[in-house]
Amino acid sequence: MDPLTIIASVISLGQAVDRIVILSSTIKPYLVAPEEVRDLVDEVLDLRQVLARLESSTAIFPATELPILLQLLGSCNRLLGQIKELIQTKCLKPVVGGVGGVGEMKVRRASWVRKKAEVVRLLQKLRDAKALLSLQLVASSLSLQRQIAVTVPQIGECAKIFESDRAGIQSALHRIVVEV
Repeated sequence: MDPLTIIASVISLGQAVDRIVILSSTIKPYLVAPEEVRDLVDEVLDLRQVLARLESSTAIFPATELPILLQLLGSCNRLLGQIKELIQTKCLKPVVGGVGGVGEMKVRRASWVRKKAEVVRLLQKLRDAKALLSLQLVASSLSLQRQIAVTVPQIGECAKIFESDRAGIQSALHRIVVEV
């Protein structure tokens, strides 16, 4: 073989490998789209449940902190709604068939690749909102602990008063019974 032919073959082989690498990196987002969307849907559903449970237990927090807590919960819920809406309307389509005529949802891979940057932006906002909510929950918990710390000694004092009153009432009842 001619050395020039060998060099040309190696260069051609290098170019082919380069094109394969570029093609695989271009195709990869389309291949992983279903898994990414499924993971995101699971995360959204899990977070919705946690936020719903937290919302149902806001009554235990001090009234002074409720407006901020409710505002942060609302912010998280709005962002979750935007993410859910974006995924459902742009990235998923129902598949006809299966039990009852409706099957699973199919991922629109091209739509996901186009909308992924917007979803990532919303996810970052959601992470920020969750961080603020976490800080508020810590602050509210500290406030509750302070209230409990104040309440416990008061309960002890009430118990002492009750005990002394109970002893007085028992002695009065005993005197009445003895007199009768």
